[in-house]
Amino acid sequence: MRRCAKSSTSLPLERPLLRPFWLAYAFFAICLSLSACQNSQSPFVTGPDDRAVTQFAQGLYLRGQSLDTFAARGVARYRSGAENILYNFELIAQRPDSYYCTFFDPLGRPAFRVVNQKGVLRALDYGEKIFYEAKKSDKEVSDLLPIPLTNRDFLDIFSASLPYRPALVSQSASLGNDPQSLISYQADVGSAPVTILVTGGPAWNIKDALVLELTRGRVQNPDYKAQYSSYNFLPLEDEPDKTFPFPGEIILSWSSFTQKTLTVTMEEIRLGVSLPQGFFTLEKPQGFTLEKI
Repeated sequence: MRRCAKSSTSLPLERPLLRPFWLAYAFFAICLSLSACQNSQSPFVTGPDDRAVTQFAQGLYLRGQSLDTFAARGVARYRSGAENILYNFELIAQRPDSYYCTFFDPLGRPAFRVVNQKGVLRALDYGEKIFYEAKKSDKEVSDLLPIPLTNRDFLDIFSASLPYRPALVSQSASLGNDPQSLISYQADVGSAPVTILVTGGPAWNIKDALVLELTRGRVQNPDYKAQYSSYNFLPLEDEPDKTFPFPGEIILSWSSFTQKTLTVTMEEIRLGVSLPQGFFTLEKPQGFTLEKI
């Protein structure tokens, strides 16, 4: 926070005829100084790049990347205009971008399954009996599901981890006495900015800080926005002495002709799960049609 200090600077007035001009100038300068002091005490204060804030943001990123594997079960609700679809889901993931995700119909039967390992994307549409397989390793989850995320974004947003390593903090803001801070950063020069609302702020312990909102792109018209309304501090099965803050509910919103939202509510979460070799594979069942994507 910028501080305004009172100063008394005496200017040598060698020419008495100009004294009224200098008095008016001094009066104007004092008014500006007082105005600046009042602005600096507003509840929302922005400032330039700060090393402590940059280190804090990078610490949050590294904390998120430290989570290797996780499994979650819950409910996903997708809304787009009049469309309102509810699915139960199961997700098993290994960072940075391998996952095995299944959506179930109201009767508990698999409806759609998507699996990715090292950029090889495969999926099953049980209703249409179609087996999708990527021709190349450049396909993303957005090529199969109506969400604007890459494979890596998908796991980062799901676990409330920063999807890009902060390289340059362009702006930071403290919301008065509220223990929340806004931090805007870029992963590299020319990349879309990321803005996060976090509890704690740079002076708080990174271990206990929580991401409440994450916006990718321009705040007025973002690529997407993720909001986290609840958290669970859970132990890691592979490191029982450590805990990790995992979201209990996520609201992902974006706009593509119409406003779309995906609300994910967790019902069961396991962190640091042990996975067998070759877990993230998916074969074409008999009777399914192969379709290359």
